[in-house]
Amino acid sequence: METSKVTCPGKLSSYGKLFGTHGKNLEEYSGGFPPTVFSSSEAGEPAMEAIKDHNIAELSERSVLIELMLGYVHATPPSQLEGISFDVLMDLAEAAEKYSVYSAMESCKNAIERDMLKNPNEVLLYAINHGYYDLADKIAPWTIYWDLEDAQENLGPAFLPWVKYRESWYKLQLGMPVNIPYFSCGRCTNRTVWNDFCMKVLCNITEGHLLTLSKSVQRTIEETIVCQSCVRRAHEWKDKVVEEIEGLPPLTRHLRPN
Repeated sequence: METSKVTCPGKLSSYGKLFGTHGKNLEEYSGGFPPTVFSSSEAGEPAMEAIKDHNIAELSERSVLIELMLGYVHATPPSQLEGISFDVLMDLAEAAEKYSVYSAMESCKNAIERDMLKNPNEVLLYAINHGYYDLADKIAPWTIYWDLEDAQENLGPAFLPWVKYRESWYKLQLGMPVNIPYFSCGRCTNRTVWNDFCMKVLCNITEGHLLTLSKSVQRTIEETIVCQSCVRRAHEWKDKVVEEIEGLPPLTRHLRPN
């Protein structure tokens, strides 16, 4: 059976790998581990027999997750999360929440927030399930194109509040073609340029996301418009839409209406 470099009075095992740990550390720096010693349900048969002989309780998490978490309950440098995959990070975050490894919970939340656009839907579920409403509000706009059936299956009680939130974004997006000025300023020598600008902006929004509007408009201005009067009108329209976006109620307003 493989053993870790940390050797302490208590023992835990995951995937047939034994870890040493101090029970006092677990009590002080976490709130959910079983007493004294533990193991993984996926340890090999010989390892499991040894575990039973030593009266070691079972854990279901992979050994890589247990090893990463133990870095937060001993006087060793904490685990480095920058190099791990996003899937492992999410699994580690769930394990840290399950066993209440407090410093790992905070580190995972910060790392997930840095990389939240890798999987917005999964991040939203994590944030809602664990009460990280600040993170839920940050990632929620990036989930508005989530497939409804999949969202309903995963969000549970949060599905209806999320649909109401999503609807406010859809209404704003559907109203944009009506609000954009369709005619040039009247001073342009080539008035079709403004029409080209409008069509490109609306196509980019349809294919992209409202939160990318400012960059999309700026890029389209640089590609199409020469007339400074039309440039000014384009920025005025963009600023108005951005103001409307900022005025949309956050997801938590629907999740916690009171």
